[in-house]
Amino acid sequence: MIKDILLHVDPSTACARRAEVACRLATRFDAHLSGLYVNAVDEEVLFYYGDMVASAITSIREQAIADNRRAQEIFFRATEGADFSYEWRSVKGLVATSIVAQGRCVDLVILGQGTGAGARLVSDRVPMLTGRPAMIVPTQETASASTAQRIAIAWDGGREATRAVHDALPLLKTAEAVFIVTISPDSQSENANHGPIARELSIHLDRHGIRTEVLERPRAGLPIAGVLQAAMAEVSADLLVMGFYGHSRMSELILGGVTRDILNTTEIPVFGSH
Repeated sequence: MIKDILLHVDPSTACARRAEVACRLATRFDAHLSGLYVNAVDEEVLFYYGDMVASAITSIREQAIADNRRAQEIFFRATEGADFSYEWRSVKGLVATSIVAQGRCVDLVILGQGTGAGARLVSDRVPMLTGRPAMIVPTQETASASTAQRIAIAWDGGREATRAVHDALPLLKTAEAVFIVTISPDSQSENANHGPIARELSIHLDRHGIRTEVLERPRAGLPIAGVLQAAMAEVSADLLVMGFYGHSRMSELILGGVTRDILNTTEIPVFGSH
């Protein structure tokens, strides 16, 4: 059960959408919601370089105070009148490192889509290092007024996908519809067992009281992320469950990969585990 949610809060305009999703989930599960703002100003810069950068550091600190205030406004506006418990946390340190440290003692970490270098670092590193599931909420507003009511599972039978599905059980049990999306390979050199394993997963989830529909789709030479996106649109999914970084993160950074493609382009929240 999801009883403790950590929301990364920043002063960006996209944060309001992220806070809305977090509040929706906290209401559904009667969970405690913590809003975390990380002040990333590094005082060591002033220690090493002294007066040469003192004025710059002062300006950065003033901006950080304003950013903190703006982030607080977003969080408390979203939680106004909430019937679940919540708290505000403001810490100083490296953003991803701070979220990882606090995220290890919650049930779910909610992050923003990585549209800039710093944000991409957070959405890349936090799911890899916390050992807890994460939900990435896209920057773009979506028409759906719900979250995790129509869930698509990206299933390849791998370890990461298995972990993600089982971490997502509380969401799957309360969803209106669940679809297991499996992509058949283009060649015999690829794993050809996705379909049969997907049907086994469907039977397993049925034993948890979760009715599913299996959607087998051919890859047909297309990028896997594109096939997944098309299947999600077909069933009007409002959440995707998938394993994060089935290959090493470094290989995905260099060569690209399904995780990065999905996280960079998704228009619905993505729940995943590593």
